[in-house]
Amino acid sequence: MKHFFLFILSLFYSFLTHLVRFTYNKKNFFSTPPPGSFVVSVGNLSVGGTGKTPMINWLIHRLKKENLSCGVVSRGYGRSKKSSFVLLSKESSPQLVGDEPFMLYQEHPNIPIVVGNKKKACFFIQRKFNPRLILVDDGFQSFGLKRNLDIVLVDLSRPLSDYSVLPLGLLREPIKNLCRANVVIFTKSNLNKNSALVKKHILQFINLKKTLVLNSSFVFELLLFNKPKGLFLKHNKIEEPVVCFSGIANPGSFEKKSLLYCNNIVGSFSFKDHHQYKRKDFKKINSLMSANGASSIVTTKKDFWKIKDFFSGYKIYVVDVKHRIEDGERLLNLFR
Repeated sequence: MKHFFLFILSLFYSFLTHLVRFTYNKKNFFSTPPPGSFVVSVGNLSVGGTGKTPMINWLIHRLKKENLSCGVVSRGYGRSKKSSFVLLSKESSPQLVGDEPFMLYQEHPNIPIVVGNKKKACFFIQRKFNPRLILVDDGFQSFGLKRNLDIVLVDLSRPLSDYSVLPLGLLREPIKNLCRANVVIFTKSNLNKNSALVKKHILQFINLKKTLVLNSSFVFELLLFNKPKGLFLKHNKIEEPVVCFSGIANPGSFEKKSLLYCNNIVGSFSFKDHHQYKRKDFKKINSLMSANGASSIVTTKKDFWKIKDFFSGYKIYVVDVKHRIEDGERLLNLFR
């Protein structure tokens, strides 16, 4: 009975999505791209956790090597002032601009990153910085924003049952809407033994003659933050007692890798995605650490920038993740 009820709600959600899309097409509500810029959306069909931010990070690094200027636009999910329009600077904080844009800014301080209304932000970046490319974080459902290229990430670490529309599954719109994508990248292909089965199912909905299909594996790295130098150092194994925690959409891969990197995990916490840590959270973590004689924590890089000042007296390890894209040059050729 519950499954049937969720199925009906899923159909209704799909209808609403189709109606919104149809209305934008019928009324021609789409904006024109900023003149002189190539607008690229990095999006997905599901509710987060596919690796959009690491993908944007990968693109920025590769575009820099190609001497192609770029800017980044994001809604800044999880930030405190959702209505504000902010160009990231040294004075920005993850609470004000969102954890993912802030993390990108720490690695790329010379790249213009704007959070706010995506359409306005694209035109702002174009007027002020005139980049060759504008990368839009999570833009596939931004129906009012005209893009030159849609990159859609599909997470193969999820079971096939997740590939139904909300609330029956985790999709924001049906799989068949991948027909709108110019590029589909299957991510986390190395994190699910059944990934080939999931991929085979989804490929049925993709026109391989019109859509570039690529594969990406997640590459993990354990880092130790060196506070005096203000940088991350590579690390191999953690022998001392640690507490692990994260606030990400799909914490499964982080938790599995933590088990491999750590010999003595005395406790772990999983918070919601974009979690804004409060004093009670730090108190709970500190209490567990004190009870077990732990002086080290393990978290994600996204969470690190929000918690580092509260754990300044402890060792902070980070499980970082990057994309390894097969035939990545084929994607870059679309920008050249």
